[in-house]
Amino acid sequence: MRKILFLFFTFCFHCTLQAQNTFEKVIDTLGSASALCIQETFDGGYIYCGQSIYGGNDVIIVKLDSFGIIDWAKTYSGSGIEYATFIQQTSDSGYLVNAVYNSGLSSLNWLLKIDENGDTLWTNTFSVGQGGTNTYFGNSMGINSNYLNGLTGIYKPPSQLLSAFFIASIGNGVQLSSRIYVTPFGSESHSIEKTIDDGFIMAGVIRNS
Repeated sequence: MRKILFLFFTFCFHCTLQAQNTFEKVIDTLGSASALCIQETFDGGYIYCGQSIYGGNDVIIVKLDSFGIIDWAKTYSGSGIEYATFIQQTSDSGYLVNAVYNSGLSSLNWLLKIDENGDTLWTNTFSVGQGGTNTYFGNSMGINSNYLNGLTGIYKPPSQLLSAFFIASIGNGVQLSSRIYVTPFGSESHSIEKTIDDGFIMAGVIRNS
């Protein structure tokens, strides 16, 4: 079944529960696609990332203008099934994308840096051990003022419980450190944000049985 993306953009009135669409747009990238993260861009437009099924299971990134018209749409391929979970514009007007490379038991965290036109500047993959290092379908990346990237998600070892993970990399994609948060019944990290002291705060789930 072919799927296309349907975007709703709304604004809320002060002190009411009413909302009104400023525009509605069907974004057709000529194939089955999904969006997992959308952000406003410096020029007043929007950019979203997700997965494209057309021609393979690849990362898709689409830049829209302020009216929801496509400026450009590009896919980024790996060796298997790939998808992007988070995108953020950087101070040079490019974008940093957090994704999953070759999803499955041996998946890797895939970080991509692209310019304002979607052209790839560099990519790198990260792992926290033998097994899948998967980003979660949420806010899976934070960037602090020292251009340190904090990446998080769910580590899936072959024969152990799920564990939340943290990876730190500098602005050019070089990994600095990593950590797995092991608990008796498993843990997951669903979101990460930078803090005012240039650290990171993470939120997720700790299982109790």
